[in-house]
Amino acid sequence: MAHAANNSVMESELDLIRARYVASLDITIIELDVLLNAIGSPDSDRALAAIRSRVHKIAGVAPMLGFSRIGELARQIETALEGRATSLDPGKARLVRDQLEHLLDELERCL
Repeated sequence: MAHAANNSVMESELDLIRARYVASLDITIIELDVLLNAIGSPDSDRALAAIRSRVHKIAGVAPMLGFSRIGELARQIETALEGRATSLDPGKARLVRDQLEHLLDELERCL
């Protein structure tokens, strides 16, 4: 009986964490959209580093909270940006933009 009660409490706490995560997506979407628009600009290197950091966090957290598709998309972007210390070539930049737009669509669906 105590085991079932503990599972119920843990599930309730996880539901609260999921709700807070979803509530935070508005800000995440805005930040990623700004960074997306900076790809190819003079500030592109900084934007790419910030994108890499944000998608790394999303790729780690989202699947643990039940958002596996979001985690997969974030991991794809992270992989595309691995080892990139400088601007992307035009083809890779277009790929990252497309992947990021797809991730943004998925994040918006969660709202």
